[in-house]
Amino acid sequence: MQRLKLTNLIIFLLIVGSYFISTNNLFSQDIGPTPLNPGKSHIQKELGLFVGLGQNIQLGSYNTGCDSCNFDSGNGFGFKAGLLYEFDLAHSWQFGAAVGFNILNVVSSFLDFRALQFTSQISGYKEIVNVMIREKSETGILNLTLMPYIKWAPSESFFARMGVEAGYVVYSHVKHTEELTQMTALLSNGEIGQFEFKNVSGNVALVREGEYSDLNKFQVYLVPAIGVNLALANNVSLSPVLDFGFPLNSLSTKGDGFKVMNWRILLELRIALQKRFH
Repeated sequence: MQRLKLTNLIIFLLIVGSYFISTNNLFSQDIGPTPLNPGKSHIQKELGLFVGLGQNIQLGSYNTGCDSCNFDSGNGFGFKAGLLYEFDLAHSWQFGAAVGFNILNVVSSFLDFRALQFTSQISGYKEIVNVMIREKSETGILNLTLMPYIKWAPSESFFARMGVEAGYVVYSHVKHTEELTQMTALLSNGEIGQFEFKNVSGNVALVREGEYSDLNKFQVYLVPAIGVNLALANNVSLSPVLDFGFPLNSLSTKGDGFKVMNWRILLELRIALQKRFH
């Protein structure tokens, strides 16, 4: 199912890219300066793709379904990719739009004391012992995104931009586990008692796994970014970019203000479909 969703996403991005290319071929031919219009600057139009890695940082807390299962202070690996298109508005200013996907995985854990029954393997003597347990939650979220943006380029080599990213959660998953920090304990009678999960081998038990419930699937982010342009050819440039995603609404109605802020180091490869004249 996950592979099918990713395949559909790639097909969608290719269709969008084909649309941008065909539109520019029809309406944006570069004719250069003419006697009737000497030295006039033409609008530069660029099509590109981007890919980037970074970190997801949890804000607020979320609940996995039980009374005391509130997770906070999580973080995780992030990845985003997609296509972009931009054109000149005025000198040093461009307008653009990016479509793609953003992976917002978060891992969070906390320690909790639990009263558990330990049993002596020698005499069968049983005793309740307070044991520390690690509660761990692994949340995976895939956002399909569309971001219009304004770009300021005061020079050929540097730019800054501000975008508003509208996203829709197309995939969500949560896995909640409990891990025993100790499997044995010294009982009051001097014997060593042992504890084990029922029907589980080892010291980790699965509490819940499945689709994340009570999600606000529509997400809005404010995304500022800075970058530099590296010319690869006359109409091709490569741009390292640093961007930040600041969420404007919560991800879930469970918990308290659960959001996922993120930063990404991107590589953008852009091709000028039409070059400006100075």
